[in-house]
Amino acid sequence: MTGLIVGSMSPDFEYYIRMRMFGVYGHACSGICLLNILTGLAVAFIFHLIIRNPLIRHLPAGLQRRFNVYLTFNWTLYFCRHYLIVVFSLFLGSLSHIFWDAFTHPSGWFVSHSLWLQQEITLPFLQPLPVYKLLQHGSSVSGLLCIAAFIWCMPQSNQPVMQINYRYWLLIAVFALVIASTRISFNPDCLRSGHLIVTIIMSLFISTIVTSLYFHRSKHHELSELNIGNTIQEKRRQLKTKGNQNKPH
Repeated sequence: MTGLIVGSMSPDFEYYIRMRMFGVYGHACSGICLLNILTGLAVAFIFHLIIRNPLIRHLPAGLQRRFNVYLTFNWTLYFCRHYLIVVFSLFLGSLSHIFWDAFTHPSGWFVSHSLWLQQEITLPFLQPLPVYKLLQHGSSVSGLLCIAAFIWCMPQSNQPVMQINYRYWLLIAVFALVIASTRISFNPDCLRSGHLIVTIIMSLFISTIVTSLYFHRSKHHELSELNIGNTIQEKRRQLKTKGNQNKPH
């Protein structure tokens, strides 16, 4: 599942890396192997090993109960056992993205060869839009609704829910603002709508990585302190027990 999801987004990764709506390899068939699969693997490992658990622990209670089951999922072990399936899933996901773009972008093969996809349709309260653009936005909305319905239908676990530390979300917002502002200050052209969208997405991704690493470190520090505290208490109990045993009766 990870391979298909990440793979379906991977042709756009070149935009995010550049922080510009400009790409050479991501949407080319040759780019599937040269760029998309490699960046897809990197994103999959970053998500599962760095982002996933802190993110789940800071979701609202209803979402935590649905996603808690994935906290113990060992992605590295799964990949070692099923790496061919993961790579093939990334390939299929990337190919599906490029295939659908051929129906939904003005430069797409099917759009170029179909007058029906190019014709404009007028909808209430909207300016006339070509059919391919309606397909593009319609499929995006339909996809989001399907994801929401799937999450709603997920079983809820009985595991205890963690209290949200709002500092997690605050740090993500602050880091993202700093990264995006820095990028825009060096290249004001990023304020154009398309460039701005990919800049914001990449800034949020980087800030989520940084914040997750910070919370991983804090968690390990807390566990270390807890273990040290438990060890000290255990030593004190042992010394107290030994002292009581040595007292004359």
